[in-house]
Amino acid sequence: MRETKEEYLAVYALGLRLLGNREHSEIELLNKLKKKASAALSQKVISELVRGGYCSNERFSEACCRSRVRRGFGPRYIARELRSKGVDRALIEKALNQFSDKWPCVLREGIENKLLKLGYPWSERCTAETLEDPIVRGKIVSSLERKGFDGAQILRALENY
Repeated sequence: MRETKEEYLAVYALGLRLLGNREHSEIELLNKLKKKASAALSQKVISELVRGGYCSNERFSEACCRSRVRRGFGPRYIARELRSKGVDRALIEKALNQFSDKWPCVLREGIENKLLKLGYPWSERCTAETLEDPIVRGKIVSSLERKGFDGAQILRALENY
């Protein structure tokens, strides 16, 4: 079936509107456009948006990474999310490398937040005895692993806390 110029412009406008709200990966945008138009038309619009510089997996991966780092997530969580949205490994690595110097700070904040949620006042959060308690330590490790940090990063952060 051949699409009309009006259909094409409507889907193109929808794509621009979606990209105006936030960055999207090509796959993510394609899936949203396919809800309103045929797969062929959606793919054609995506190609035009990429060619025009409106849609970029690189910009999307950087924006997503920045957002997740601000919310305390680690590299494994972010990489898994980006892969699920169709971003290739090279772009994921590039985006994560931009934040490699931030991981110690994010981990430290994660430790502090967990101790705060466990009810420790500031004076007790800064003591080594608190972190030596195996129950507290286990809860911190578990929390940070769910946020996407690996064991080595977590143990290094606990040693440096």
